[in-house]
Amino acid sequence: MKNVMKKMLSAALSGCMALSAIGSISAGAATAESDLVVFENNFEDSSNISLKKPGGIPAEWKTEESTQNHYVYHGDTWDPYAIDFDRPISTANFTVNYDFYYDGKADAVIVGDINGMGNTNAATSTTMTIMYTNTSGEIRAFCHDSLGIEYKTADGTSNATLESGKWYSYSATLYTGTRRMTATITERGKSDTVASFDSDVNYKDGGQTGNAWWGYAVKGTSFENLITLRNCNLDNVKVAEIANSQTVFEENFDGETIKPLRKAKTTDTISSVTTDPTDANNKCISYAVSWESHGFDFDRPIDTTKFTVDYDFYYEGKTGGVFVGDFDGKGFDNVTSSTVMTIMWYDGSTGKIAAFANETGPKYKDASGNDATLTSGKWYSYSAILDTENRRLTAAITEKGTNTAVASFDQTAIYKEDKDNDVWWNYAIADTSYENLMVLLNGTLDNINVSEVYEAPVVTSVTYKNGKGEVLNNFSERVKSVDIAFSDKMARSTMTSDNISFTNNDANVPYTGKLSGDLKTYTMTFNQDIVSGNAVLNMSNLKSYHGYDMAQAYTKNIKVIGKNSLFEENFEDYTAQSEYAGVRITSGSTQPIIGGTPNNKYMQVTSSLWTDVWALDFTNAVATQNFNVQYDFYYGGKDVAVFTGEIDQYAARRKVMTLMYVDDADSHVRAFGVDGTGVEYKDANGNPAVLESNWYTYSASLDIANRRLVARISPRNSTTVVASIDANCIYKDAADDTKEVWYGWAIDTTQYKSLACMFDVKLDNIKVEYNPNAIGNFTIDDTTTVGTFADVTSGSWKVSIDTENDTGEARANVAIAAIYNEKGQLLDVMTSPIELSAYELGTKTADFGSVTLPEGAASLKIMYWNGLDKCNPLVPGIKF
Repeated sequence: MKNVMKKMLSAALSGCMALSAIGSISAGAATAESDLVVFENNFEDSSNISLKKPGGIPAEWKTEESTQNHYVYHGDTWDPYAIDFDRPISTANFTVNYDFYYDGKADAVIVGDINGMGNTNAATSTTMTIMYTNTSGEIRAFCHDSLGIEYKTADGTSNATLESGKWYSYSATLYTGTRRMTATITERGKSDTVASFDSDVNYKDGGQTGNAWWGYAVKGTSFENLITLRNCNLDNVKVAEIANSQTVFEENFDGETIKPLRKAKTTDTISSVTTDPTDANNKCISYAVSWESHGFDFDRPIDTTKFTVDYDFYYEGKTGGVFVGDFDGKGFDNVTSSTVMTIMWYDGSTGKIAAFANETGPKYKDASGNDATLTSGKWYSYSAILDTENRRLTAAITEKGTNTAVASFDQTAIYKEDKDNDVWWNYAIADTSYENLMVLLNGTLDNINVSEVYEAPVVTSVTYKNGKGEVLNNFSERVKSVDIAFSDKMARSTMTSDNISFTNNDANVPYTGKLSGDLKTYTMTFNQDIVSGNAVLNMSNLKSYHGYDMAQAYTKNIKVIGKNSLFEENFEDYTAQSEYAGVRITSGSTQPIIGGTPNNKYMQVTSSLWTDVWALDFTNAVATQNFNVQYDFYYGGKDVAVFTGEIDQYAARRKVMTLMYVDDADSHVRAFGVDGTGVEYKDANGNPAVLESNWYTYSASLDIANRRLVARISPRNSTTVVASIDANCIYKDAADDTKEVWYGWAIDTTQYKSLACMFDVKLDNIKVEYNPNAIGNFTIDDTTTVGTFADVTSGSWKVSIDTENDTGEARANVAIAAIYNEKGQLLDVMTSPIELSAYELGTKTADFGSVTLPEGAASLKIMYWNGLDKCNPLVPGIKF
């Protein structure tokens, strides 16, 4: 690595480890062994056999007579049995170890995904045979019988065989990036090698057929199981990941074997090296490949969002290019959706260097800011950092062996998603896998090194979800789990309740924690309900999978709002003049600020444009017919507007409703519109209400079904009402988008999921909630048996049946609930065994159970099934 170039690039890392340390740190060394193990069992516990047939039938648990050692046995059947790993393999390389008993019968051990296609689809298997033994004791991999590749004896001269009636120990390493496996077999308890294996997979990606169906798993396979087929005796199974090192490709072309430069989608290679044109003792690689793309395969795909590329190159006045990406994907074969990125394009006629395209791309610059040029007949050293998350390339070129800077580049990719032919080799698309270093046309390269950059992990997002797994915008009592996303894979051994805690009103909350298969998201599922008030998420002593400490302890203070609440905020937890992260700007470019005093903070937004909208998102979209809105606001003689609705973009004008518009021209308050178009709020005498400069409290109830707004305005801390309204929306749903109606009442299909403001607004003490009076008593009509309710939220509700006044005969033990929408259309039917016969009528309450109300629920019918040909209606007394 070139120190001078690293100094030029160090600023781009912004908090990364020093580049000079890359290559000197063993990334996996600090990772606990428990983080790497995905399965381990010695089968001494009969209740934990682990090897099971899909559907749950376990393998046979056996005891070895001479030692009383326990193991598992898959009988003489072709039915696949599987050991499920604790999580899918998340690294490119992993190891498999086990002891097995060979009894002279054919058997097979396989890895892959039996829950996908597994051994059930002969044409596109997602499994790979790591060991197949036949009745002659021969051992093969990748397939069975003569189709597989043989294990060899220790000296590699002949095919190995096993001796019947013996226990053996098996150990293998699988390199999924390069599709290669190495393995050894010894007699159990002995060190001498009986059989060994080292080979790349022997089939093409065209889809296996016939006897090749259990060959190597297809490239996208998830490795989630160890699978057996007939006559397998297994013990001491352990499967573990191998922590990735930083280097994914390195070659100086001076060794006896070199990593070949091969043509895309073929095995054709350019393997010969040449002599350095300026140093007869140095070897390098030269190529003239026309427009056919060639590339060096990395040892494994890039696993981080930042990586470095270093190489020396010789410029001889000819045009050529160097790229990174996946040329086995689309590569240069599809000009409209390239999966590569140009990191260096040098023009043979001008010597200029470009990136992101050919000679049309942005140029590398010299120290004076001019387009840099290369001199023919010279060696140069190239060093770059690629930030794939931010689509940025930072690079430097120096004269080889000197500190003389020649060119530098630091720029974000410039292309649009609909790339045309002029930019088709621009920056790789977002989901590109970086697996190759590629070349075009002419060039000479030496001392290539491609390495990942590992950083201290940070929290990238915290997401709240309800019991259905739906994302909530705010933390309310509906939250059942929290997803914490990290910038890197995390060490499983550090993701414990000792290091990650959650308190609710100062009490510790027990939870079940789970790290995702890719090790980058930790999910906390709470074992008890969260109540409104304050909560704190604390994380400390965490490490990344690669052994790096979290940059600092993480603490997040959370305000938990009530179950009926959709949004609550008083801004007291935010620093004065800081940006308020909870506001989503739908248009415009200015963040709001936090103003006020330490004991009375508020949010302030200022705009003179009609297109600047700030939205505060509710916990959930409103799923009821009624909800309430309350907030404090300051009127200072300038326009103030507050809306609710589906505020995703300004252009969707009729998807919002004006709750309040105060006009700077006359200080009047209106709803459903602005200026003279809205409905006037009235004062106590029935005249148009006029506001003075002051803080006010706004309180409103919205009846969505009837398109009605009931609201009042009082000076803050006063009960005197100075403005009120009780009115229905003044316009129809015609597809008219004129100024008179665009900020009227939202159209019927709108979701109410945000509160938004415009102009000169100060807001404080905001509270949006479901109308607490929306859930009323049911009136059961014996004829219709329909109990209507004005408003309930979607979700799960517990229903109880009060039998206190039931003097009739005992009912049967099944209840039926039917749910209807406003038009009387049946939405859902549920039944529940409530065993009413076990209750003494008149003294007990029977629980129906949980009723899940779908969107649009407007009425409910609950009946007893009496075992005859009809349902009996319930007595009055149904309660939510």
